[in-house]
Order: sequence, then structure tokens, then C-alpha cells
Amino acid sequence: MHGANRAGISLNRQFSTFEVTVGIDAIANGRGSVEFKILVDGVERKKSGPMSGMTLAKTLLVEKLETAERLLLWVDDTGDGAENDLANWVNPVLRVKETEP
Repeated sequence: MHGANRAGISLNRQFSTFEVTVGIDAIANGRGSVEFKILVDGVERKKSGPMSGMTLAKTLLVEKLETAERLLLWVDDTGDGAENDLANWVNPVLRVKETEP
């Protein structure tokens, strides 16, 4: 995803957690800078903080999604322009919530 950008995912109260690893693509050669944010039903629940092309990847975990309707993945430019802001959301995992028999 190129910064700044957003992608939405419908949850429909079917999931318990969301986990993803974030970072700037290696093709940027250490350049670029973004901040990753995860919003649930319009409320910011997790953010990476500013990350440059030299920042190690981070894993973000959002819990307690059982009543959530929508997940929004948000990449923001950190104020220095969008050049080389090649944001990767790697191995995203939505865990289905437990159902009662």
C-alpha cells in the first residue's frame, strides 16, 4: 500500500483478534517514512508510531473484536512527502471468535 492510503475490512462481529506485521518495503532501500494505524468502528486501536525504511518490522495486535463491525487499515505519510512510502501489511490474521455450542 502506498502512503497515504486506507483499506477497510468488514468484520460483522465474527472475529476476536487481528494480528499483522508492518514495515516499509525493502525495495525503498531504507528510504520512506509512514505510520500504520488500525481503527475499529472508527476508533484508533493500534498504531506503529513513525517508521522509516530503516525501522525493523513491528507486529501489531488488536484484541476484543467480538462486537466490531469494521476494521480500517490506515497508512499515513509522516509529513515528508509520499516518495518511497511503500507500506507493507504482512501476514494479516483475523481469528474467528469462539462460538457457543
